[in-house]
Amino acid sequence: MSFYVHKYVSLQLNVLLGKNKVMLSARGGDLASMDVVIPPKNTGIAPGPMLTDFKENGIPTKIDQGTIWIMRETIPVKKGEIISEKLAALLGKLDIKPIEAGIVLNSALDEGLVYAQDEMIIDLEKFRNDLSQAHQEAISLSIEAAYITKDNIKQILVKAAQSASSISVEAGYATDDTKEMILQKAHGQARGVASKAKDYTPA
Repeated sequence: MSFYVHKYVSLQLNVLLGKNKVMLSARGGDLASMDVVIPPKNTGIAPGPMLTDFKENGIPTKIDQGTIWIMRETIPVKKGEIISEKLAALLGKLDIKPIEAGIVLNSALDEGLVYAQDEMIIDLEKFRNDLSQAHQEAISLSIEAAYITKDNIKQILVKAAQSASSISVEAGYATDDTKEMILQKAHGQARGVASKAKDYTPA
């Protein structure tokens, strides 16, 4: 029980801290918190020395109506890579903030239980996927056990219908749904018997 309480408390902390994260402008030497995406747009910046900064960072531009336009989406740095001083200045001009900042807890105390920093870190996406997988496995198990719920009743009825159809075909019990399959099966068996009789040679 304490394991699930711990997970719930950790999840609460993750959500709380995640909501209070802010994005900051970059400085030279910072590590990008995410892929830095520069979209195509009119920068509103007049042509001049800034063109060199765009070029050095591999950002394609053109001059139109007296301003610098970014021609296509570009990613000058990816998550975890160092942001140069020139790129940091350029991102500031474009109002792009690629540095994520927030509160970091070294430990937490809850009802007498002390949680270390690594115990409070939860991959929310993985946690969500684990819950989804557990839900699917529970549904699969309930279907195998024929334990009817509002989530699985359709699948159980489909499985029961398929099983009944297979038994009907195997037993040769014709119904509107199985007579065609029974005839096909009988036809195949008849062809098999005829083939063996044709090739049969008395000893």
